[in-house]
Amino acid sequence: MHLCRVALFLRVKNLSWGDPERYLMLINEFAEKVKNAAVEILGDEYNVEIHENIKLNDTKFWSVNITDKKYNISPIIYLEYFHDKYEKGTTFGEIMNELMGLYKKCMIDTNVDLSYLTDFESVRDDICVRLCNRERNNEMLMDVPFIEFLDLAVIFYIEMNDENIGDGHILVTNKYMKNWGISCKELMRAALDNLDNKKELKTLSMSDFYEKYLKKKIEDRCGGVAGGFAGIPTELIDDYMWILTNESANYGASAMICAEKLKEFTEMKDSNVFIIPSSVHELILIPDVFSNIDSYEWKMQVDDIKQMIFYVNRHELAPNDFLSDNLYYFDKEEQQVRIV
Repeated sequence: MHLCRVALFLRVKNLSWGDPERYLMLINEFAEKVKNAAVEILGDEYNVEIHENIKLNDTKFWSVNITDKKYNISPIIYLEYFHDKYEKGTTFGEIMNELMGLYKKCMIDTNVDLSYLTDFESVRDDICVRLCNRERNNEMLMDVPFIEFLDLAVIFYIEMNDENIGDGHILVTNKYMKNWGISCKELMRAALDNLDNKKELKTLSMSDFYEKYLKKKIEDRCGGVAGGFAGIPTELIDDYMWILTNESANYGASAMICAEKLKEFTEMKDSNVFIIPSSVHELILIPDVFSNIDSYEWKMQVDDIKQMIFYVNRHELAPNDFLSDNLYYFDKEEQQVRIV
């Protein structure tokens, strides 16, 4: 099943986390050092705070928030990038010069009116969804409304497009929903409407997805020319595998809750379809060429794909990009997703 291996390695990031306890100690010490240095540089006119941010899969990222006391909003500067450079030998003085330069570039010298966030009708058209693994997000799910979807959870965000602060997302918490006076079902209805109307879900061939979204990233990361699919003919891959995501290819795995989009693909291929949870950002679709679920060939295909999903999730995928170890299946007659 080497073609499956090619597909699952589309969005990977080798991370060497080492000893987690030692890493936590080092990043905390570094964050405190950054805070003290920033306070010394900026003086009393600014508030400088360190925050521990919980992201998908309960992964934690540290940030420094620098706020000019005249204004009500500040950029969030994540510290992992700077800590990595520091551990690799960049001097702390150079780190602070770069960090303060980034702050000055991103600083917002105005007050931003966020009062509209308290009114659901004002944000209804900006509600969007993401899929996450329920078991891996226990801590986050305690504080947010969500809807169960197989082994996953549908969570909600407010999509922001502000001329002063740019694009961003705000996680919808239980507090937001309580203040809005709405139910989780109402949130879901709004989000599904927006998913259909705004997110431009699309199915791409593997080679088109590679050219549009991955090639430049790989070349930038590796400092060379991306090698494509390691000698495997493009037409063979394109016949076998497809990508389902959204226009930005960010958190596009939410397309799994759109039965209509999956139905379109099964009609195009005239077959049922396997759904591989490549990451929280995209899904890999494989037409079921065997169809007979009792056949030896079908069972072998399923076993091969499951083994590859498990391996890639453990060894290659960045922790915050993980979606699931399960293989999913969409039946064109039943028109619903199930776990194989």
